[in-house]
Amino acid sequence: MAANFTQNLLDPTHSRDPIHPQSPKPNSLDRAHPLAIGHGVSNSLLDKIREVSIDFFSLPMEEKQKYARAVNEAEGYGSDRIVSNKQVHDWSHRLSLKVFPQRKRRETLDEYAMKIKIVTEVLFKAIAKSLNLEENG
Repeated sequence: MAANFTQNLLDPTHSRDPIHPQSPKPNSLDRAHPLAIGHGVSNSLLDKIREVSIDFFSLPMEEKQKYARAVNEAEGYGSDRIVSNKQVHDWSHRLSLKVFPQRKRRETLDEYAMKIKIVTEVLFKAIAKSLNLEENG
């Protein structure tokens, strides 16, 4: 499965949806925001991730602040830390996955994190192979 999965993930002609092979493909690939296709993460899970993300970021600020990142911590809600006077701040807010969100978000995020871990491992193996590096397990 891994070889076929890797091939599908990296093949821009491979359909995103194995059930509906004629599903629309992106008109163009944005180099700054590449689109991974054939990754094995179901559309229903991606829809759930979008839904719980929109739900969280639509909460009132006071509610989101309950998940605020502690000083010197990477996990939690907030924006990027400024580590240098020369750093450009992008003013975006993020929610790292190691917070304790409500049950609905937690279940969806856990499932998504497991799927993304698999995708990440496949991508890293493909990158290593393309660089002629030895596989370490």
